[in-house]
Amino acid sequence: MADKRSGSGKGAEITREELIDLLNEDLAREYQAIIAYVVYSQVLKGAQYMNIADELKVHAGEELEHALILANQIDYLGGMPVVVPKPVKTSEKAEEMLRFDLDNENETIRNYRGSSARRMSAPNSKLGPEGFEVPWLGMDCAISLVCKLN
Repeated sequence: MADKRSGSGKGAEITREELIDLLNEDLAREYQAIIAYVVYSQVLKGAQYMNIADELKVHAGEELEHALILANQIDYLGGMPVVVPKPVKTSEKAEEMLRFDLDNENETIRNYRGSSARRMSAPNSKLGPEGFEVPWLGMDCAISLVCKLN
């Protein structure tokens, strides 16, 4: 699938189908985060990682909430939520796992920043009689974890 986040001018209108595709990309990324946080929180070893492991458990729940919101929005728009996550990288080394997580969070933030204006440009007339607004999913959890890792 082509990345619909690039190639369109700022403020360009998007169709319902394009919006569903964008939301499904985000949903696959949320699944990726849930899986990564669950796994990483359980396999990080050592006293220096205990606080981070506990934080990852909290973030797994937050990402699940985001996934539920996205799946609801996709269904509302008449789409089918995806069921396959983006690939999850693992490692035997804690530092590598945390780097993978940081890279994924940075990619997620870039994607939200790059596409939020396009999402908001979707005309209400194309989205349903009541209109529909795609909220900015709180990236506070991602940003707080990124700050802890830097």
